[in-house]
Amino acid sequence: MRLSYTSNPPIFTDSAEKAILDRVLARRGTSGLLPIDQTLLHAPKLADGFNFFFKALRTENSLPPDCREISFCTVSAISECWYEWDIHAPIALENGVTEQGLSSIKSLGLGQHEEELPRLDGLTDKQSAVVQYATAISKQFRVADVVFAKTAEHFTAKELVELTLSVSGFNCVTKFVCTLDIGEKNHVSRQ
Repeated sequence: MRLSYTSNPPIFTDSAEKAILDRVLARRGTSGLLPIDQTLLHAPKLADGFNFFFKALRTENSLPPDCREISFCTVSAISECWYEWDIHAPIALENGVTEQGLSSIKSLGLGQHEEELPRLDGLTDKQSAVVQYATAISKQFRVADVVFAKTAEHFTAKELVELTLSVSGFNCVTKFVCTLDIGEKNHVSRQ
């Protein structure tokens, strides 16, 4: 970790900051504050916006849970953000993603080019489309028409907006986590 974590929970004297902390704690429930929260709470107003946005991405969209978690796992694997991988891979398994599918996703890496995308064993066509879409967004910042068309075969316009925001938002998360080394286990080879 490049910054110290806030205390758990942090002590705020400002009523607005206390309200923000209460919202973050309410979102986390019995699990309490995570290291990412203890980092974000150095900047309470930004933590509040982050909390609101990512709650919507995680729990208030219409994406099938397996596809949502595959999008998060793909971004985590590409960026070697193992802190987030360790959170989302078990959720993906709980939602029907196979071990073999997760292994295929885990083999993605920053050094690979799109033409080197490994075979995606253990994933359905829909799940593979999510991996390819998330990979294109994460690596090229633009999605080729053929990749978009293949993904669009499986999702409504609403779901495509949700999927695109999920992948794009999670790229923000992994960059934040890796830059500050939240969880102290990022960029370590996990093949």
